[in-house]
Amino acid sequence: MYKLKKRGFRILKIFHLLAVCCWFGGAASMLLLNLKSSVAVSEGVLYGINTASHLIDTWVIAAFGALGCIITGIMYGIFTTWGFFKHKWIIGKWVITAAALTTAILFLGPAVETMLELSSELGTDALHNQAYLAVKSSHLYVSLLQIALYALMIILSVIKPWGKTGKNPAPTRGKVKTP
Repeated sequence: MYKLKKRGFRILKIFHLLAVCCWFGGAASMLLLNLKSSVAVSEGVLYGINTASHLIDTWVIAAFGALGCIITGIMYGIFTTWGFFKHKWIIGKWVITAAALTTAILFLGPAVETMLELSSELGTDALHNQAYLAVKSSHLYVSLLQIALYALMIILSVIKPWGKTGKNPAPTRGKVKTP
């Protein structure tokens, strides 16, 4: 199988990091928009905040962030010596990615859609509506969870803990004793 050379590896790394920035930055932006919506002064402002959150969720996070990370992650697995299952930290990143995607699809996306619909229908009265406030609150907590998951993936990428899996034992350090 073809493996990337140094230049190709660097280009892949650039695209992966750009996708990570979109995913993490988009999530942070949505969190801040959620917090800012509590002080919206008009229907247009509240609806605008929820529309911006929806656009960030759809384009920045889903299209460029998550999808970009998955595609470049697959490319790392295929076209570099990292592989998919050689290192426990890589397996950990795939598990965390699956958890982040699952919570985003099941909770964040629908929450953003609901907040957008309710702010469109109710205007600033949405800020006093129990359904809107419940969704907004769950969105806040799931957003915090998402950011924590993304931060954990970044930490795993930098620290690379746990070594290789059993099929590919880590090289021994220091002197090797011979019998």
